[in-house]
Amino acid sequence: MMKQFMAFMAGLAGFIRIMLTLIPITMAFILGFIMLSSDPNDRSIGPYKDFMIDDVSKAQTFIIPAQTIPPVVIRYRLEGVVDNSASVSFRTSTYLYSQVKFHGVVAESGLQDFYEMRDMQINYEPRGVKKGHLVIKAALNW
Repeated sequence: MMKQFMAFMAGLAGFIRIMLTLIPITMAFILGFIMLSSDPNDRSIGPYKDFMIDDVSKAQTFIIPAQTIPPVVIRYRLEGVVDNSASVSFRTSTYLYSQVKFHGVVAESGLQDFYEMRDMQINYEPRGVKKGHLVIKAALNW
């Protein structure tokens, strides 16, 4: 009777060991399948937020709020025209990630590494600009 009990316990221990190995593997497989079967655009390139600058003669600041899942890049596009010099910078409270200086027509895009969980601040700075229009499109992506 004791031998049967010991054999049963050994079998139960082996079964538990196998299950403890298979459950995480199965969960990882299911999670990977869900992530890979979704639309790639949902995972990597988030939608741009459009920031319209109608009065190009005034400095303006925009904020992209911090995200709970840290992004890895900031993507941006600048489109418009100004009658003098201006710049757009992308920064957090701790680091300047990119600054684009332009004069006249601008059609600029860029991609910059970004590994912070802080608000992204977009600063538009005109230098003698009186007329024009500008659209800043930006997104924090993975």
